[in-house]
Amino acid sequence: MKGIGCTALLSALMLCSCAAPQHSLPAQTQLVPLEDAVAGSDGELVRAIRQSDSQAAEAAIAGGANVNLKLCYVAARPGYIRYGVFGQDPTCRPASRMQPTGVPLLEVVLDRARVDAQPALVSALGRHGAKWDMDGLAVLGQLTLKSYGGQINWDVRLATAKALISYGFQFSPVDIRTTAHTEAEFHRTASLAFVGQVARLSGNSAAFDAEIATRNEERQKLAEEKAIETREAVKQDRVVGTEICRTDEGISRQILGTAFGRPMYGQGVRATYRIVGFTEGVTPDKIKIRINSIKSIMPGGSVENIEHLDGDPHLDVNGVIYDTPLNWQPCG
Repeated sequence: MKGIGCTALLSALMLCSCAAPQHSLPAQTQLVPLEDAVAGSDGELVRAIRQSDSQAAEAAIAGGANVNLKLCYVAARPGYIRYGVFGQDPTCRPASRMQPTGVPLLEVVLDRARVDAQPALVSALGRHGAKWDMDGLAVLGQLTLKSYGGQINWDVRLATAKALISYGFQFSPVDIRTTAHTEAEFHRTASLAFVGQVARLSGNSAAFDAEIATRNEERQKLAEEKAIETREAVKQDRVVGTEICRTDEGISRQILGTAFGRPMYGQGVRATYRIVGFTEGVTPDKIKIRINSIKSIMPGGSVENIEHLDGDPHLDVNGVIYDTPLNWQPCG
């Protein structure tokens, strides 16, 4: 999961799995629901956010709720724990090693409120002076996180980013480049495009473009290196006497017996086939290959020498085939 912080803190039924070891509690510990444990208008604000209700959030703020409160947990008595507001209780424990001063409300918004309610909730907090207290990399991690059960509404998430930026949240060039690198690395094109939009909104287009340029240069370099390797391999494959190899994936079925003169096969098991041959001659576009050995490598690591391998082309040990050198590599 993306994002920095322990989002499980905000669940009403469990503790954060990333809490520091010294803060761990017995399995029998009972938790007071979060929105009932924080008193007064602060509790109303937390409840409104968790229920994705921006109007209720506005009402709670008007009633005196602190938009910059941070959440933590407090041991109430043996076997019980309640959640509290960091800084208001001397026994309040940090949420985790990553958040030693508690969980900011912005994380509650991004993690617990419905996506379509987040722009209004962010605006409600921003209008009343929220300091955000969350780094840009963590925010981008939450905004690019895939929603449970379906498609991401990128327009709504962009509206959330716009609201944050309009109320003073700053994404740094490093935030943009790091997130763009991650999304490009995993080929998440939609979220990469989203990061590009956030980069333009936040004045970080140069950082985003620089990361994309770096990625393109890396891809071009790899493609050129691969092309050189292929040319060299093809050149060597066409030298008579060269030992050449290829690896294929297939299904191996063990013969269990015969019935009416025909073999009976067991359940198919995926196997890797290692084929070794020698170049015996060349034509303008193909090479003549004599098959020297065929090995079946099973998932458990066992190796079996086989004499025949069905496919295109069909292979027999000591048989001869004509094939393109692009399908083969010099052994070794």
